[in-house]
Amino acid sequence: ALAAAFDREIRIVRLPPAAFLAAAAVAELAAGLTGGPPAFDRRRARDLTRRTYTSSITPARHALAWTPTTSLREGMAETVHWYREHGWIRG
Repeated sequence: ALAAAFDREIRIVRLPPAAFLAAAAVAELAAGLTGGPPAFDRRRARDLTRRTYTSSITPARHALAWTPTTSLREGMAETVHWYREHGWIRG
């Protein structure tokens, strides 16, 4: 879905967990200096380094009797468009 939203091939780059944790520590330090919340923190870094990390909407579907109105592909395309429009990403 992400490759389709960008209309290009996506290459997966695997980094060691220590790289994520180091990046998170730097982001937390920078946030402490600027007084804002970190964009990335060690908790999120640990989440991303777990090979079993998955996300499912099934519990929400059952508990709330909810069905999404936007598909994953549509949502990714809208998100990429918004990020481009607001200068968060280029290309």
